[in-house]
Amino acid sequence: MDTVAHCLEACEQAYLLFGCPHFSYSERQSAHRNKKYYPIDTALHRAVSGTGGRDRGKALETFVFLSLRRRALPVGYWRDGSEVDFVVRSGKSVIPVQVSWEGEQERHKLALRQFYERHPHALDPIFVEATNAPFFATEVDRIEAAMLPA
Repeated sequence: MDTVAHCLEACEQAYLLFGCPHFSYSERQSAHRNKKYYPIDTALHRAVSGTGGRDRGKALETFVFLSLRRRALPVGYWRDGSEVDFVVRSGKSVIPVQVSWEGEQERHKLALRQFYERHPHALDPIFVEATNAPFFATEVDRIEAAMLPA
């Protein structure tokens, strides 16, 4: 396990991969959960996954993560049975972001219900899918605006 951790750390230092930590208000809890990793370029994922580029959803998720990271927004993922792809945070304000190539599905709704049970103060979610991905920059602007102090 140490070898894998060292390899992932080396890839992060070389800017080949970026780690996305588990979202928690507790740094301790966040540190004990595995990170999700995203490549700097979606072509890296296609090159090593063997799916031949058929996993558009993963490519879209990578695009969203890199867009949030590029804006220097603190981003993590949340999983407690179901998964919220990203949680953007500033202080106590959080916005869940769900990503799916096919659009909103029941599993996304379930994950958000579970998330809001644990974090009822969270702001309205953002759904990113193939049809609205070109306009995601506008949504990132909305996230940034929501994170500004009142």
